[in-house]
Amino acid sequence: MKILIMGAGAVGAYFGSILSREKKSVTLFARGKNYESMVSNGLKIESVVAGNFVTTPVSYKVQIRLMRSLI
Repeated sequence: MKILIMGAGAVGAYFGSILSREKKSVTLFARGKNYESMVSNGLKIESVVAGNFVTTPVSYKVQIRLMRSLI
Protein backbone atom coordinates (compact mmCIF):
# COMPACT_ATOMS: atom_id res chain seq x y z
CA MET A 1 0.00 0.00 0.00
CA LYS A 2 1.25 3.49 -0.86
CA ILE A 3 0.22 6.38 1.38
CA LEU A 4 0.08 10.05 0.37
CA ILE A 5 -0.22 12.71 3.05
CA MET A 6 -1.26 16.07 1.67
CA GLY A 7 0.21 18.64 4.00
CA ALA A 8 3.38 18.01 5.96
CA GLY A 9 2.64 20.35 8.84
CA ALA A 10 2.89 19.19 12.44
CA VAL A 11 0.22 16.49 12.23
CA GLY A 12 0.97 15.25 8.70
CA ALA A 13 4.72 15.12 9.37
CA TYR A 14 4.15 13.25 12.65
CA PHE A 15 1.96 10.54 11.15
CA GLY A 16 4.13 10.32 8.04
CA SER A 17 7.22 9.79 10.19
CA ILE A 18 5.53 7.11 12.29
CA LEU A 19 4.40 5.25 9.17
CA SER A 20 7.82 5.62 7.55
CA ARG A 21 9.53 4.29 10.67
CA GLU A 22 7.33 1.20 10.34
CA LYS A 23 8.64 0.70 6.77
CA LYS A 24 5.46 1.87 5.03
CA SER A 25 5.67 3.58 1.64
CA VAL A 26 4.80 7.18 2.51
CA THR A 27 4.84 10.31 0.38
CA LEU A 28 4.53 13.65 2.16
CA PHE A 29 3.45 16.63 0.09
CA ALA A 30 5.19 19.70 1.48
CA ARG A 31 6.03 23.15 0.24
CA GLY A 32 7.65 26.32 1.45
CA LYS A 33 9.38 26.27 4.83
CA ASN A 34 8.20 22.75 5.66
CA TYR A 35 9.72 21.39 2.45
CA GLU A 36 13.00 23.27 2.99
CA SER A 37 13.24 22.01 6.57
CA MET A 38 12.63 18.38 5.56
CA VAL A 39 15.29 18.57 2.85
CA SER A 40 17.94 20.08 5.11
CA ASN A 41 17.14 18.49 8.50
CA GLY A 42 14.85 15.50 7.98
CA LEU A 43 11.83 15.16 10.25
CA LYS A 44 12.70 15.36 13.95
CA ILE A 45 10.01 13.80 16.14
CA GLU A 46 9.89 14.31 19.90
CA SER A 47 6.98 12.36 21.34
CA VAL A 48 6.13 10.86 24.71
CA VAL A 49 4.15 8.11 22.95
CA ALA A 50 6.35 7.38 19.90
CA GLY A 51 9.73 8.36 21.33
CA ASN A 52 12.34 10.68 19.86
CA PHE A 53 13.74 10.00 16.40
CA VAL A 54 14.67 11.57 13.07
CA THR A 55 13.28 10.33 9.76
CA THR A 56 15.24 11.24 6.65
CA PRO A 57 13.34 11.33 3.36
CA VAL A 58 14.66 8.97 0.70
CA SER A 59 14.04 11.29 -2.24
CA TYR A 60 12.62 14.69 -3.08
CA LYS A 61 10.43 15.67 -5.99
CA VAL A 62 8.73 18.87 -6.91
CA GLN A 63 5.30 17.75 -8.01
CA ILE A 64 3.46 20.83 -9.19
CA ARG A 65 1.47 18.79 -11.72
CA LEU A 66 0.25 16.46 -8.98
CA MET A 67 -0.99 19.36 -6.90
CA ARG A 68 -2.77 20.95 -9.84
CA SER A 69 -4.47 17.69 -10.74
CA LEU A 70 -5.76 17.23 -7.19
CA ILE A 71 -7.24 20.72 -6.86
